[in-house]
Order: sequence, then C-alpha cells, then structure tokens
Amino acid sequence: MATPEEHARRDEQFERELQLALRRVDAPASLASFLTITAEQETRAQNRRGLLSFRPQARKPVFPARWSPLLGIACAASLAIACLAAESVHLHREKERALATQQFAQATAITDRALERAREKLERAGVQVQE
Repeated sequence: MATPEEHARRDEQFERELQLALRRVDAPASLASFLTITAEQETRAQNRRGLLSFRPQARKPVFPARWSPLLGIACAASLAIACLAAESVHLHREKERALATQQFAQATAITDRALERAREKLERAGVQVQE
C-alpha cells in the first residue's frame, strides 16, 4: 500500500506534468500562410465545381415521399405502445407498493405480538417492565 506521502508526491508530479503539457505554445509563423493558401485552394476548387462556399447544398430526403403517411402512422403507434407500457409499469409498481405495505403491517403486528408475549413472560417471572 502506498502511504499518503507517496500519493501526495505522485499527485504533485502529475500536476507538474499536466501543467507542462498544457502550457501555451505559440503557433509557428508559417501556420497563418499555410491556412490562407489552403483556404484559397479550397475556394478555387469549389468555384470550379460550381459551388458557392457560403451556400449549403440541398439535402436529399431520407425517406421517399410515398412513405410519409406510413411514418406518421408508425410514430403514432410507437407513442401509443410507449404509453401502454408506461401505464403497465405504473400499475405493476403500485401492486408492489401495496404488497410491501401489507407485508410491513403484518411484520409489525407479528413483532408487537412477540413483544407482548415477552413482556408477559417477564412479568410472570417477576421482572418489572417499563414502557
């Protein structure tokens, strides 16, 4: 087992290494020119293809138009099934809660009877029981 001092030393070493790894490093001077040249090349390539860089392409629909009514029906059916499942889970939990309450009441009654019998035995033996 490592001692608390060893843990503290390891933590301090980790923090030093982390600070060293996360220290600010200036970008090389050539980075700005590289990014500018790359951006210009990309813009030229897009213009050659007839695309404007600021206008997004239209997305194709994921599902064919003839599926649209079926998707609505499927969503409604899924929602109905989810509601029924939630109701079923709720009823199951209510039954479990009622059973637990009944079992607790029964256990309390059994304990009360056992304590009463123990008191009676103690009183018959001559021991005074304080309530």
